[in-house]
Amino acid sequence: MSYPARFVAGNQLTATELNEYGINPAYTYGETIAIGDMLFEDTDGKAYKADADNFQHVVNFIGAAAEAGVLNDVKYVLPPGKIATGLSSITPGAPYYLSNTAGGVSLSPGTWAFQVGIGKTSTTMSIKPLIRMSDLWTGADGALTATSGATTWNTAGKTVYQLTSLSLTGTASLLPGSNIYGKPIFVFIDGDMTVTSSTVPAVDWSAAGAAGGGGGAGGAQNGITNQPGTIGSVGTASAYRVLATAPNGGNPGLTAARGGGGGGGGGGIGNAGSTGSTDSSATNAGGAGGAAEAWDSDALMSYFKARPGIGGGGAGGGGGCNSTSGSNGSGGNGGAGGRGGGAIYFIVRGKINVTSTFTVAGATGSNGANGAGGTPGGGGGGGGGGGGGNIGIFHLGTVTANSATFTVTAGSGGSGGTGSGSNGGAGGAGGAGQSIVKNLVV
Repeated sequence: MSYPARFVAGNQLTATELNEYGINPAYTYGETIAIGDMLFEDTDGKAYKADADNFQHVVNFIGAAAEAGVLNDVKYVLPPGKIATGLSSITPGAPYYLSNTAGGVSLSPGTWAFQVGIGKTSTTMSIKPLIRMSDLWTGADGALTATSGATTWNTAGKTVYQLTSLSLTGTASLLPGSNIYGKPIFVFIDGDMTVTSSTVPAVDWSAAGAAGGGGGAGGAQNGITNQPGTIGSVGTASAYRVLATAPNGGNPGLTAARGGGGGGGGGGIGNAGSTGSTDSSATNAGGAGGAAEAWDSDALMSYFKARPGIGGGGAGGGGGCNSTSGSNGSGGNGGAGGRGGGAIYFIVRGKINVTSTFTVAGATGSNGANGAGGTPGGGGGGGGGGGGGNIGIFHLGTVTANSATFTVTAGSGGSGGTGSGSNGGAGGAGGAGQSIVKNLVV
């Protein structure tokens, strides 16, 4: 017979068909996996070990490994409803959650409280059905209600907030603390979301994304020979990126008194960063801009499966060279790349009333320094601008008002420093980010 046709009297099944019906399905492994590891399906269609500190792993959970294997092995995976084996120290009858340790389970919830099964014996566990959207709203963090002042979320490592409601009115605002920079923030609101504050911006996630690279050092005169500057540091590509690459630092001035190249701009959500310019001698290249981040606004689940990103920071410009031997001049340092805009997502079970300004803008790159000393060298290259971030409001309830302003602009590149030989190149601008307000049907 031809799988997966229904069984009828007289059918004779092959071993493959029996395995498919009994253990279904088979996956290509994306890494080394042991029996009993908890797995998720990544965007490449392969199975990887799941951990609870990544929302993508939770929503794409597929079950437990039935067989051990290595990269590109095709092995069977036990889906929800089956019994996972090969475990250890399991308490019968106890609920087990996905662990923050890749592939593991725990009696205590991880970052995302996702129950994967119930203990059967000391080495087995029944796998629970897949996550439902209605399970995501817990309200564990209570209500956030403010009429004035800034509320700063500065809890180290906390990236998921579970509110019963959110209300920012009067002159209230919401800001990220520096210890959650570079991380996408998810805000689940079990009730209504009201943001009507007159403060601009009321929600400010600008420059809260990936860090920019540092500028290269200018070459210093040692009294004998010309000293080249160093290349600017590579900017940080965005977290949870799909397609983006880190923007490059600008090259240093390679000959006497030549300025450094500008750093590349950070990639934004859906938009690539620009390449930094060269110095006036055109002998050393500016850094390449970061690639665009993937963007999928079709639906919340597919959106999360695309691993939402943060705009990458721009790279620093290269340092300029010194001028002539024995002059004790020095080339200018390159400017630092700007930090990318942050990423914040509101998933609202109730109504939305949003009339304020939200920003996830990237930061401007720093200017390159001028050459200094008795006979100054070339100027440092400017730092690239940070890529714009990402903001989304997904709601199940009705819309009371939706006239919010979303600022997703990228940072501009810093200018090059001046020098006796040539000026540094300017940093490239970052790529702009994206925003979305979407009714969610689950």
